[in-house]
Amino acid sequence: MMNPKSFCARGANLPESKTLGTMNLEDFLAEYEDDLGSRYLTLWLLLFFFTLAYGAAHMAALTLEFPTEIEYELWLVSACFLIASFCVWFMFSTRSPWLANLARWLVILCFAASRLYIVVEAFISLRAVPIGVYRTPAWIEMMFHF
Repeated sequence: MMNPKSFCARGANLPESKTLGTMNLEDFLAEYEDDLGSRYLTLWLLLFFFTLAYGAAHMAALTLEFPTEIEYELWLVSACFLIASFCVWFMFSTRSPWLANLARWLVILCFAASRLYIVVEAFISLRAVPIGVYRTPAWIEMMFHF
């Protein structure tokens, strides 16, 4: 019967001395932890910059007109949370497992609520757009069209 804590360590990226036989799973993970960590670090950095860019784009929309002051403030809170959500997630992921799990679910729920509010507000705010939206630009009349 095979030991459940061992596995066959064969692969192209393994050193030549470890291509045959079995080795302990914990030893394998300890030896190649740096390689796995660097892949995840790249993923985390990409996720961080995309989340930051997404929140910053919605923060830039604060210079536009909003129908009411409360909608402006809710947009501001949602955009700030979109920017801060990754930092909050990362800050609590290094704590105890139950706190990390609780923080993970709270961040996911708040992030989803923030994104949902921004999408809904983008359509709701069409009820009170400035009058300049309906003007035809002068240059469009010079273009050839059918």
